[in-house]
Amino acid sequence: MSLYKDLVIRLFSLPAPKKRRSDLASMLKAAKALGSPEREFPSVHIAGTNGKGSVAVKLAKVLEENGYRVGLFTSPHLFTYRERFQINGKMISEKKVCQYLERILPLFEHPTFFEVSTLLAFLYLAEKQVDIAIIETGLGGRLDPTNIVDPILSIITSIGYDHTEILGKTLDEIAKEKGGIIKERAPVVLGSTANRKVLIEMAKAKNVSFVTCKEGNLNIVRAALKLLPFNVESTNGLKFSAPCRFEMRGDLILDVAHNPAAFERLFEKIKRMFPKKKLHVLLGMGKDKDIEGSLKVILKYADHLALMPPNHPRLSPKELFSHGTPMTFDEAKAYAKKNKALAILTGSFYVMNQAELPQTSPQSLP
Repeated sequence: MSLYKDLVIRLFSLPAPKKRRSDLASMLKAAKALGSPEREFPSVHIAGTNGKGSVAVKLAKVLEENGYRVGLFTSPHLFTYRERFQINGKMISEKKVCQYLERILPLFEHPTFFEVSTLLAFLYLAEKQVDIAIIETGLGGRLDPTNIVDPILSIITSIGYDHTEILGKTLDEIAKEKGGIIKERAPVVLGSTANRKVLIEMAKAKNVSFVTCKEGNLNIVRAALKLLPFNVESTNGLKFSAPCRFEMRGDLILDVAHNPAAFERLFEKIKRMFPKKKLHVLLGMGKDKDIEGSLKVILKYADHLALMPPNHPRLSPKELFSHGTPMTFDEAKAYAKKNKALAILTGSFYVMNQAELPQTSPQSLP
C-alpha cells in the first residue's frame, strides 16, 4: 500500500469525538504551530444547510475565469479525498497530501477527520499563495474547524433542519450556529431561507453590512461577486455545476440531496420536468442524517425505492430504513429501465460512485 493510501485510510479511521468540542482552542493551537496559515490568504467563508457547495464552486469558477488564482476547500468528496483541495480546478497531489498529513497529525492529542483536513487545506492554500480562497464549512459554523479564518466575505446560503441533535431543534437555533461565521469587517450575504431575524441581528451586532437574496444559488453568487474587491467581467462560470448536482445521464439523475428540504426541492424539480415519468429512487444515506424525515418526503414521490449497498463506512445499513428494497445499483437501474422509469441516485456523496463503480469497497476511500 502506498504512503498516500495508508495515511488517508488512517485519517478516515480516526474515531469520532465522544462529544462536540466546546471551542476552537485545539484548532487555533495546531494552526499556530504551523505558522497560522489561515491568515496568509483572503477568504470567503460559506455556511448553510443546503447549497453551500454549489455556491462555492460557482463562485470559484467565476473568479478563476476572470484571471484569479482561486483556492477551493469543499466537502465531502465523491471519488477521491484530493477533490476537497483544489486550485483553479486542479486537485492537490498525493505527494502534497502526504507531506501535510505527516506535519498535522502529531499536533493533536485526539485529532478529528475534519480538523486535520481543514488544516491541510489552509497549509496548501497558503503555500500556493492563492488570490482568494473559497472555504466551505463542514458542520454548522460557530464551532466548525474552518471558523478560525478571518474572511473578507461571509455567506449563509440557507437554513433548514439538519444535524438537529448538534445544531439545535429550531430553525433559529440552527441559524445562530451557522451565524457564528459572521465576523467584524466582513459583509454577509444571506440566502432567501437564511433571511432570519436572528442572523440579521448578529450581523448588526458585528456592525457589518448584509445583503439578502431571492431564492436560488445564482442570486447568492451574483450578490457575493458585487461585494468582493475583484474585477469581474465574465460570469460564464455561473453556468458551471459540480458533479452530481442534478446531473443527468440518460434516464439516470445523480443528486447529492441528503435532508428533507433538499429532497423536497429535488423531487419538485423532477416532477416539473418529467410530470408523467415513473420515479425509481436509488437511495443511500449517511449514518448522521434524518433518514425517517427524508423517507417521508421521498415516499410522496417515489414509485419504487431501492436501498443501495452501504459500501462506505459512513453509509447507513439497510436495517436503519423503514422502507425500501435492498438492491445493487445494476439491479435497481435494470428494474427502472424495465418499468420505463426515471432512476434517481441520491442521498449521499458517498453513494455516487456506485453509478460508475458498482463493486466499490471501503478500500477505495482515498
